[in-house]
Amino acid sequence: MYLEPKVARFGVHGVTVRQRKRCAAKFARVEQIKKFFLLDTQLPAEDEELTPTMKLKRKLVQTKYAQQIEAMYRG
Repeated sequence: MYLEPKVARFGVHGVTVRQRKRCAAKFARVEQIKKFFLLDTQLPAEDEELTPTMKLKRKLVQTKYAQQIEAMYRG
């Protein structure tokens, strides 16, 4: 699990994991989220990672957060 330093400090990870597990019971195993990471900032509407309709720009996110994504697959 990769955590941004500020996220780890505020204990947000534990709450998020519990919520994910509670929601996962509604889905088949192949549909469940296995790994994730939390950013220490919000993505505002004006941010470069989002379109004006609040959709994620996947290629940009994959490039910008490549290190964190790789860390999820390594561990």
